[in-house]
Amino acid sequence: MATHTFVETSPLQNLNNLILKYGPEELSPSKAANRPEDATLMSTFPLLSLPLELLHQIGAHYYANLPALALTSANLDQPLHAHTPLALSSPQLLARTLPPSLYYHHATFLFSSPRLLKDFAAALGPRAENVRRARILYGGCGGCGGCGGGGSGGSGGGGDADADAGKGHCGGGSGDWVYCLLESLPRLEEVVFVVQAQAQTQIQVGGCGEKRMGAWWDAVVDAFREGWAGRRSDGKAEGKILVVRVEVGGGEEMEARIGC
Repeated sequence: MATHTFVETSPLQNLNNLILKYGPEELSPSKAANRPEDATLMSTFPLLSLPLELLHQIGAHYYANLPALALTSANLDQPLHAHTPLALSSPQLLARTLPPSLYYHHATFLFSSPRLLKDFAAALGPRAENVRRARILYGGCGGCGGCGGGGSGGSGGGGDADADAGKGHCGGGSGDWVYCLLESLPRLEEVVFVVQAQAQTQIQVGGCGEKRMGAWWDAVVDAFREGWAGRRSDGKAEGKILVVRVEVGGGEEMEARIGC
């Protein structure tokens, strides 16, 4: 019995290869039903012959391996699930097999300001509950003149979020990120704060930068734990865990698991 080895390399590469083998016209259900070669097409195109559950699993891996999608004011109100390479290569196949919720559940979204996060959730409507993973372009923190860990709410930040985002120095006002993440994405499972690479030199040496970074991180974790406790008391976070990380210069430096 022949087997298909279409998952030997990355899910992203394999799905693109399979999708590009046959174009949307060839996969059109109305045309395929009237063609004698339909059986051959089904046997030579692995995705069409797989059980739906397995196809969803492959799609989930595909979406999870996509680069984080940066949200901007230009793409907030677009059907993002319809703009992936998979969707653009074969919209007919996508419409027949992979629901939009699968994309939002497994893809990672990148935000540069709390305002964009709130607008994104508002544009998604009920689909915002499907979003599980977020990355935050926080900007610099930890240095003597950086964002630091001051302010209430613990998420810290370098002043006005929208102004900072426009100048390339991201972040948010005190408490903005923690509050917006928990309120806008109620089923969030993982959030990563990305600190600017140039701040790494301020953090590595055991001095002011390192202490401020530690204080900032402790405040962020405390704020998430406080917010998570409130959600748990409302029955919204029972049995769930939120993973919070910070990356400095592209590497994961610290991690906390909220809800353990």
